[in-house]
Amino acid sequence: MRHMPMTEDEVDVECAGALADAGLPAKRVRFYRLAEVGPGHVGAGWFRPHVTIYHADPAFPDDAQRAVANQPGNRELHRLTVPAAPGDRATFAALVRHELEHARQYEALGAEICAMEDFVVDRVLREVAHDLHGCGGLVNQIPTVSDCNAAASVYVASRFTAEEVQNIRDGQRWHLACSLIPPPPPETLPARMVAFAFVHRAAVERHAERSGCTVASLLSLMHPTAPELWAQLEAGLSG
Repeated sequence: MRHMPMTEDEVDVECAGALADAGLPAKRVRFYRLAEVGPGHVGAGWFRPHVTIYHADPAFPDDAQRAVANQPGNRELHRLTVPAAPGDRATFAALVRHELEHARQYEALGAEICAMEDFVVDRVLREVAHDLHGCGGLVNQIPTVSDCNAAASVYVASRFTAEEVQNIRDGQRWHLACSLIPPPPPETLPARMVAFAFVHRAAVERHAERSGCTVASLLSLMHPTAPELWAQLEAGLSG
């Protein structure tokens, strides 16, 4: 299905609507419209506060805008990149709402939730499917990410027609529109992230062995409470 590029006003409306739905104050977020993504391409990216965005990051290729985003007064905020003139309004709204849910998680839990996600992506899933072509979709199973997809799905279902939402489901970004219920409270994420790692416990054990450390010491890098939660899950298997 072909779409007309959105106007600047339409982009503003969708960014503001997703922001309101996420319950985030506008002063905590900066949007950066990237013309370089090209016509018809829809993509968005979230950059956590206080972290420098580097030149090599493909989600923020504009040197001038990236320099602005890294300046004091901006780097302390949630920085979102969006296409300047996206072609699919419903998909654009879903992508923005997805990224804002990451910001919402950060507001609730701070940088620790980012560390947990990095642990799962870089240590656990790399053991499960390291560089296997076509397996990148595993990331959508991570609780932090599946929560963002759920938030996006419920949001677009409330704003767009059933046909427009179904068009998302029929495309490559189907995961943005496949939940009928919103995500659980962000405060539940640490326990659910440990549980997700436990589902892939063979990968955690393999990574610990390859790293020359115990599973408990490895889990302590994920979250201070992770070893205790893991032990409780282990006890449940033998109970």
